[in-house]
Amino acid sequence: MKKIARRILALACALLLCLPLFAQPTDAASVTNPIKKIGLYYGASGLDAANLVVHTGAGFRLGFYDSARTFVSITETAERELTVTRDLHYSLSGAAYLSADPASASKVICRWHLRYKTASASAQAAVTEAARLTALGHNAYPILSGGAYYVGLGQFASEAAAAAAATELAAAVGAELSVYSGGGNVLRVTVTGSEKLLMIFDSASALGIAPGAQAGASAQTWCGGYRYYGGFEYKVNANNLINVVSVVDLCSYVKGVIPYEISASWPVEAQKAQALCAKCYAHSGAKHAASGFDLCDTACCQVYRGNNAATATSDAAVEAIMSKNISYNGGAITAYYSSSNGGASESSENVWSAALGYLRGKLDPYEDASVIPRYAYTNTITAAEVATILRNKGYAVPGVADMYVSKYTEVGNVYTLTVVDTAGKKWDFSKSSARAILGTDYVKSQRFTVTGGVGGATVSINAGGGSIALPVKDIYVADKTGAPVKIAGGPEIKVLTGKGLVSLGTGKTQTENNGVFTITGTGSGHNVGMSQWGLYCMAKKGMTYDEMLKFYYTGVDITDLAGETDTKTE
Repeated sequence: MKKIARRILALACALLLCLPLFAQPTDAASVTNPIKKIGLYYGASGLDAANLVVHTGAGFRLGFYDSARTFVSITETAERELTVTRDLHYSLSGAAYLSADPASASKVICRWHLRYKTASASAQAAVTEAARLTALGHNAYPILSGGAYYVGLGQFASEAAAAAAATELAAAVGAELSVYSGGGNVLRVTVTGSEKLLMIFDSASALGIAPGAQAGASAQTWCGGYRYYGGFEYKVNANNLINVVSVVDLCSYVKGVIPYEISASWPVEAQKAQALCAKCYAHSGAKHAASGFDLCDTACCQVYRGNNAATATSDAAVEAIMSKNISYNGGAITAYYSSSNGGASESSENVWSAALGYLRGKLDPYEDASVIPRYAYTNTITAAEVATILRNKGYAVPGVADMYVSKYTEVGNVYTLTVVDTAGKKWDFSKSSARAILGTDYVKSQRFTVTGGVGGATVSINAGGGSIALPVKDIYVADKTGAPVKIAGGPEIKVLTGKGLVSLGTGKTQTENNGVFTITGTGSGHNVGMSQWGLYCMAKKGMTYDEMLKFYYTGVDITDLAGETDTKTE
């Protein structure tokens, strides 16, 4: 939804743009400040090693989040820099973790360990025993495995090396030991840049790491160059990489959205409107639930980069609307928005599928082309390039002969883009596919035209709206006796009158296709719901955030969570 995204999305995420989650209305009073899970790195973009650094606060807690998203602590550390990896061999190069043969590396973290054969009575018992052994000079740590807690010891380059050390260490610690290796599906926490292990997490649940207990709610942690409130979850994915998820309360999440979806320098009323939309959108669904989190941090959902760019003003704008909600017929809405609608928003069913009463298309008199960057665009594409794009997306086109917009919506946005292949077959791409099929390098919004083709050119032949496609070959009209008279074809249309043939001109004719199409459009995004740049322009005119939202979302109420309702839109 953001006009500028940080990185190219994975294909699956791009497809989700065309299949938004239409949530059922929920009780407006239930919109409070829940915990959200936001995917930062996942799937093919997952990490081999994930680092955390304290920004403000003191140390970390290691454990997991339960089904209520409450953090359950297993152990704590005062260390300020941690790294999560799979329980495999890694060589260390500064803070970088590289897969390597331990025999060829000078400093490694190894996958073989020793652990107590008998499980501890509790997590605290395992932590206490590990602390006792650490005080004696051993690298000891708790291991969660199979729902039980054990004490782990050391790391070894091979199973044989671990077995050889077991007898001597067993005598030193006073307990029977067994060889243990978690492997690629097990996570391990170490002190960044060192061989010191802090915990091994062998569970079907996700590993959780949260700021230290004394850090307070204001603690912030560096992850991937950005500062975040809250904690994190880690889980090995199908690509044998680690998913990294931000676990954060809704208010803090929205504070990390606003400076990246718009700008913290925009007028305050625009920031309030954006904040309330971001809050309602985040609360209404879990687009990535199958991946273990609610939303991602990209334009696929909402751009979220933590607190680097947040200001006192942007934070205050968020706090000002946290007691508010946008509701329709008593239910909270899913507040879709895009960067710029180019002059008209669009009804939801004309872009996606469900017809939602509060997402109605309308002309937008507020967007000011003179202040919106890259508001208008013109791109050219050849027939050969269109054919290549379609083939790469699985369409068996021998070549492309023509391309044109065959249907517009009532407000003038594109409903159907038609491509005619060289075999004469028509391929219709409707709704969001009309915008998405060629890609954003060529089409940036639902509001565009295509010239250079011939198939879409028509001329009206009567007041009822009948038309004839241009150019034409043969047209027959009746003379005064009723006999058919053939009219020579061409780009002109002529009619037979009492004075003979009279030209009607070329009507809406276009030049014959020379193999190049020109796409001209305005706006950026899917056109449904709110326009971000519309907010900016409205705020500059002195409008309030609720006035802006009531324009873009038809028939909504701006309500207090306590139940008080502001004036409804007409």
